[in-house]
Amino acid sequence: MLADSLIEAQRLWILRGELNKLLSQVFLLRFHGKRAQAVDKDGKLVEDFRFAKGERWLHMLNAPSPAATACLAIGEYIASQARDPLIS
Repeated sequence: MLADSLIEAQRLWILRGELNKLLSQVFLLRFHGKRAQAVDKDGKLVEDFRFAKGERWLHMLNAPSPAATACLAIGEYIASQARDPLIS
């Protein structure tokens, strides 16, 4: 019984390693330079920033350009939206 469990654990360990190798190859070959971007309910690409805000949270749902997230204007907007409700 114990031997069977150990053999099964070894098989899973080997499969996990092989799966990691396979996935790393797939992502390196096919997804290099890709990034997620939001789509609206109609399936159209969201071209601008989108935010969702709750009582004590603020999420940026879409950042159409990685460089734009470093923009001072976006930082100021996020700070103005988050400042009061999240600190209280």
